[in-house]
Amino acid sequence: MKHLHTKTLKDGRQHILIELLAGEGTGLLHVAPNSFYKLGYPLDDQIIESHHLAEVKRVAWDAYSQEWVDV
Repeated sequence: MKHLHTKTLKDGRQHILIELLAGEGTGLLHVAPNSFYKLGYPLDDQIIESHHLAEVKRVAWDAYSQEWVDV
C-alpha cells in the first residue's frame, strides 16, 4: 500500500488517495484515536490502546538472517 495524496476539505473531511498492490485486497484498516481494541486469537484476551496500532509496519520473516524485516 502506498499513500499518494491527501486533500483536506473546507469542512475538515479528508480525501485520501492510496495505491494498493495486486493481492492486497482492500488493505484498509481505520484505527480511531484514543480508543481500545481487542485482538483476535491467540491474543484475544489482550486489550491494546490505539496508539500502539497507529504506526504498524508490515514485516516478513527472513529465514537467512533469522529476524523480522520490513517489507
